[in-house]
Amino acid sequence: MPTSKPPKGRKTHKRKVPRNPTAPLSVSVSTETASPPRLLDRVRAAIRVRHFSVLTEKAYVGWIKRFIFFLTSVILMRWVRVRYPRTSPI
Repeated sequence: MPTSKPPKGRKTHKRKVPRNPTAPLSVSVSTETASPPRLLDRVRAAIRVRHFSVLTEKAYVGWIKRFIFFLTSVILMRWVRVRYPRTSPI
């Protein structure tokens, strides 16, 4: 039996870099006085290393931004409740 070849007209490709979600991220800092990369910059770098789509990168960063906003609003509401309790029960 002959070896199987892809049908004509269809392009097949193999991933050059396997996706490994546990791979350590290497982000270089150019100067010693520079601050370390921020969270969203590290997320973008990790997504680019894994060769995800640009739209996927935008979606992930958007989800993270919304999650951070949600957490900060919840923490702020709890702080206000503790700091300024209601004086009369409703």
